[in-house]
Amino acid sequence: CQVAVCHQRGLAASVCAGVMGSVDPRPVTTDTLFNAFSVTKAITATAVHMLVADQRIPSYDTKVVEFWPKFGDGGGERKQRVTVAHILAHIL
Repeated sequence: CQVAVCHQRGLAASVCAGVMGSVDPRPVTTDTLFNAFSVTKAITATAVHMLVADQRIPSYDTKVVEFWPKFGDGGGERKQRVTVAHILAHIL
């Protein structure tokens, strides 16, 4: 397992322990890569909720193209209407 803690844009702590797996006895290091799969969805959603709470994104009804104009490129009218709430709920 590997855990990194960042504070004020810098690395505050980095800890590694264990081995790669039951069939791979190599030790985990700071350079070990892990498959994250869907775990990043929760991290991203938490970050978005924090941005809404801090009013850096005005509301969940804010259209994504208001702060990421390129998102709407090539998607027609439907993509122009996508809101933050749609993205979080996977409704497109």
